[in-house]
Amino acid sequence: MHKANLALSKLAEHGNVKWIGKFNALVAVIEKNNLHLSQAGTVSAFLLRSKSMTDLSEGLASGETEPHPLKTFVNVSSGRLEDDDKIILTTDSIFDIFSFDEIKKSSLRFPEEKFVQFLKTALGNELEQAAVLLVDMQKKTEPERPVIRRNDAAANAFSQSAFYKAPAQKNLAPKIQKEAESDAEREDRKKRSGGAGHIYIKEGFGEISRRGGAREFLSELGKKVVSKKENLQGSVRNSGRLLSEKFSNISMPKIKLPSKSAVPTAGYPVRDTPAKKWPALRIKNYARKYSQAAKNTFSRIPESFCDIARKFSRMRQNQASEKAKEIFGSIGEKSKKASAFVLPDFSKIRNLFSGMDRQQRIYAGLIVAAILIVPFLGLKINDYFEGKKAAPLPEPIAEVLIPLAEDKNVRRLESLELVHSGSSFTNIVNLNGKIFSISQSEIIDLESKESSSVPENFGETKLAAGMDDLNIIFLIDTENKLISFSPVPKKFQDNAIAVPENSEIAAIGTYLTYLYLFYSENNRIYRYPRATGGFGEASNWLRSDLDLSRVSGVAISENIFLADGNNILKMFRGNKEDFSPEESATEINPVRIYTRRNLAEIYILDKENSRIVKFDADGKIISQYYHSEISQAVDFTIDTENNTAYISTSTEIKSFQIN
Repeated sequence: MHKANLALSKLAEHGNVKWIGKFNALVAVIEKNNLHLSQAGTVSAFLLRSKSMTDLSEGLASGETEPHPLKTFVNVSSGRLEDDDKIILTTDSIFDIFSFDEIKKSSLRFPEEKFVQFLKTALGNELEQAAVLLVDMQKKTEPERPVIRRNDAAANAFSQSAFYKAPAQKNLAPKIQKEAESDAEREDRKKRSGGAGHIYIKEGFGEISRRGGAREFLSELGKKVVSKKENLQGSVRNSGRLLSEKFSNISMPKIKLPSKSAVPTAGYPVRDTPAKKWPALRIKNYARKYSQAAKNTFSRIPESFCDIARKFSRMRQNQASEKAKEIFGSIGEKSKKASAFVLPDFSKIRNLFSGMDRQQRIYAGLIVAAILIVPFLGLKINDYFEGKKAAPLPEPIAEVLIPLAEDKNVRRLESLELVHSGSSFTNIVNLNGKIFSISQSEIIDLESKESSSVPENFGETKLAAGMDDLNIIFLIDTENKLISFSPVPKKFQDNAIAVPENSEIAAIGTYLTYLYLFYSENNRIYRYPRATGGFGEASNWLRSDLDLSRVSGVAISENIFLADGNNILKMFRGNKEDFSPEESATEINPVRIYTRRNLAEIYILDKENSRIVKFDADGKIISQYYHSEISQAVDFTIDTENNTAYISTSTEIKSFQIN
């Protein structure tokens, strides 16, 4: 790069300076498994790995406001390559027709050749000048060496075989292939012709060929039919014999059968067999007799009822006339005669019942029972309905509202696990898989429970963010002072950073070795590159107008995501991108947001509805985790390796499992 800068400076010395400020180039060198990049201008380099795309060229170009030939290539970025990595080198004009996400989705959706054709077609039709270079990294495989087979048999140079010339072997492959094709065509013709040709019938007759074997087939079929017929006749005879034996053993009442000459012979063979051997006839006569008896019995039922009613009526009339005479004849015996009039004469009833047969007694008992029971049941039913009318109506039960009842993919947590207790917690940070809780005066490692107090000259901690690439945590106090904390030596260090006076920092985030500060008053996003003892000069990352007055949460991956209490905003290269998360039945109010590099999912904290919502990269809801204590959270983070979510309240750190 130094030699390239010297060569460019020589061009400038000879008066060729028109290229200065318009030079766009990217140099990529692959050395073994390492990639080295250096950038000048607006070209870009992207790395696609494990369905995640990273901008490798971000921040490589010189930040000088006045370009200088000797500072054309300033920075070099290096990294290790892996198998199946894809490197995309492109000019900045590609973003005139594609967004960052569209390039990523297309590279994942299309195979290698289709993706190249897709870019050629799009760039050729839409852009006048554009350049794209695709590099697919594949692990080198050693070609298999041919195995040389040696003849272990001893060779005799003076034998006859030494002078024998082997005949040229004919290549039989074309002939075999031709025969196979002819067989395949023949089979295909058979199928199309409805199965004509060599057909096998396997239904108990063996395997008989139709071609030239019709006589054998018909002969065999005739034998089988004759055999089946004989077997069927034998089975019928045996079945008839068994049925005759069974019916002959049935115990039936003696019935006078007709004479032998009167036995119907239609449908029966004429034999000199006694009539008692015909079970069908016996059953028929038996059924006829009992059906007639049943008919006679049921026909007498109405007559029995009438006889009983007449006898009761006659008895009551006689009693009534006699009692009336006695009552009017003797007033002194009024009471005695009245009771006799009410109570029936049980001796006459007993005599009446003794003169009845069994069926008449049953019917009379049923009538008496109905006379006694029906009024009692009527009174009970009347009392039941009267009680139903008088019963007071139950008081209305208050409707119980279930939170997120109409939302999808909701997981209701039974409880949250307590991880740590303290006071004045403000932030919780995931640094390379280790979780740290941050209060106004100390940092606690939640795994080891060790705490480190902030320096005395540092005020109350307001914001915190972890930088995985350097394995340090940055803290900003209420006076916009910046310090860093290294968990390994457990030391704090002051960091120099230029922050505008009287500015309000709404949020803080990191990406690679860059620090991003979000200013709510002037709606600016400043990016600070890492430098010795702190950070270098800030550059305004935002390229379009954006309202940052309500920003409360920031997460940075290949994009910057902002949460402002009502919406989730997505930014790329300083501009706002279209991003419409899936709507929920209950409106989502994001106050904190979490994602990181190489993570496809996005998590948001909705305190108002006591939930954490998990989205995929396209904004579709994957899961919702609900618990009433989530409403008290001030910050949260996700440990994706252990599938654990951590929430921080002002006094406690709690966790729960996610899937």
